[in-house]
Amino acid sequence: MSSHAPRRNVTAVLLQSSAGDVVMLDEALAGLARDHTIMAPRNGERWNVQHACRLALTTPADLVLLWNGDVRLGYGDVSRLLDGYEAGARIVVGDRRSLTGRLLRPVVGTLLGVWRNDLDSPVRLYDADALGEIMSHVPRNSRHPTLLMSLVEHRLRFAAKEIRLRNAEQTPRDTDVATVLAEMLAGLGELWTFRSAARGVS
Repeated sequence: MSSHAPRRNVTAVLLQSSAGDVVMLDEALAGLARDHTIMAPRNGERWNVQHACRLALTTPADLVLLWNGDVRLGYGDVSRLLDGYEAGARIVVGDRRSLTGRLLRPVVGTLLGVWRNDLDSPVRLYDADALGEIMSHVPRNSRHPTLLMSLVEHRLRFAAKEIRLRNAEQTPRDTDVATVLAEMLAGLGELWTFRSAARGVS
């Protein structure tokens, strides 16, 4: 992040606990943020996206960083996410260059008008006020909340930016094409069902 950019109060929330991830985030945010808080479940537990966001919004954060530890991040990735916000985006999405993301882009773009390289990315930085508004429209029982969040963000016309996650390239790829396709179709089904409710979001 530029040394001339304002230093923000950041809450980073992990969906699953990893000592190494917590240490990396602590070191990165110590240098990049004015103040920071890191929240993570106890070992062996996992938070869903809705619960993680609700917890993050109880803190006095300007920005919320949501991260599923299945994706590898580095200091440079965190810095570029924050740079994206300082450049004017209220939402900065980390692009994993995933197979699912590449398959979803033309389908969801054509049908719903949301053109993103990684629509379902589990790495996202939010302006806290924007996140609160977004989550007020996402059902608590959603099984693909990040997909629905992307559609809500589009409907609310929040400025969003995607940045390529360089360290994500080190994440082991899911080579089971059948599993990838099944998950993609399930996500598309929920997104299509949600589209009627999303029309009322503005």
